[in-house]
Formats: sequence, C-alpha cells, structure tokens
Amino acid sequence: MKKIMLAAFAIAVGVSLSLAACGGAPQQMTVKGVVTVPDDPASGNDPPVSDSSQVTITDPSGKVIAFTTLNDNAPQGATLTLSYGFTVKVPEGDSSYGIQVQGLTGTTRFTQKQMQQGPAICSGDACNGGF
Repeated sequence: MKKIMLAAFAIAVGVSLSLAACGGAPQQMTVKGVVTVPDDPASGNDPPVSDSSQVTITDPSGKVIAFTTLNDNAPQGATLTLSYGFTVKVPEGDSSYGIQVQGLTGTTRFTQKQMQQGPAICSGDACNGGF
C-alpha cells in the first residue's frame, strides 16, 4: 500500500510541476544596458538625460513590460559624451523589445539576444564616438 501511495504522490508532484511550467510566468532575464549622450558643457547645452531619467521596456505590441531609471554606473566613453547604465528584469521569449528613454525621442528595438548581451542606445553626436 505504501508503494502505491508513494507512486501516486510522485505522479501528482510531476503533474503539478508540469502544469506550473506550462501555466506559470515566463522566465525573467536581467538586462544591463547603456545610454550614451552628447555632453559639451562649453556649448551651454545640458545632456538630454540624467541619472533619474525613466527607461521603459515594451513588448512587440508596445505594451509596457518593465521600467527603471538610469544610473551613473556605466563606464565612460569618448570625450564629450556621457554614459548612463540601467538594469531591469524582463520576461524572456518576446520576438523583440522596445526601449524608450525619457529625454530621448523614439523607441529602439532589440532582439532577445541583444538584450542579453546588453543593449546600447546613443543620441546625436554620441553615436559617432563624440566630437
């Protein structure tokens, strides 16, 4: 009788785990990205973003799936540019991901592989490695 109960328990656990895997939330991936913008204090123009600018992540349909803010935890690049980092968790499995940064125009799209490798967004002359 004990063997039958143990076998039934094992089957029930297996079914529960299978159902949880099918109906549960998708796996999450941690994305670490960088935003680089022009920074030319002599021109009198402030950078278009700051370390508190919001970063919004969308799915292929444009639905918001995550958001965070920029931080100052990014390696600095070329002269007259300023880089900001961001870290956010998003669900795996979308065909593409859109990233919008407060202060910049438009949405930049990335594949899942690009998101895993660390998306990089640039603005203006910062896209050319600075001035």
